[in-house]
Amino acid sequence: MYREDLVIRKEVRDMQGEIQAEKKLGYVVVGWLATIIGGEITIITLAILVLVTLGVALCVPSIRRFD
Repeated sequence: MYREDLVIRKEVRDMQGEIQAEKKLGYVVVGWLATIIGGEITIITLAILVLVTLGVALCVPSIRRFD
């Protein structure tokens, strides 16, 4: 019914739009957080959050073995 290549292109465009929207929302949230608690504390807090997220992900055996 639909050409598969056109459907794939549309899905890629949708994903790119979602990523752009998420980035803009992230900028707003980080800017708001930085004005409330300060820029340096925001950077440190978010860096720790990233490290904790990576640590939790690496605790999953299938992720660690890259299955």
